Amino acid sequence: MISSILSALGAIFLVILSILFFPLIFRIIIIIASVVLVFLAFYGLATIALPIILVILAIAVIYWILI
Repeated sequence: MISSILSALGAIFLVILSILFFPLIFRIIIIIASVVLVFLAFYGLATIALPIILVILAIAVIYWILI
């Protein structure tokens, strides 16, 4: 339960980051990936979705730092 909530919060954070800082193509990719990962999280696959969201968050933060 908590991991699915964390996955959803991570996906929301990714969408906010993508809207604020990333070019259009990254926004589209991240929003689509976030929606898919939220569905995975809420259908009981949070053990798969949470690490994927953490990796995408790490990539997003590294990209943001390097800009």
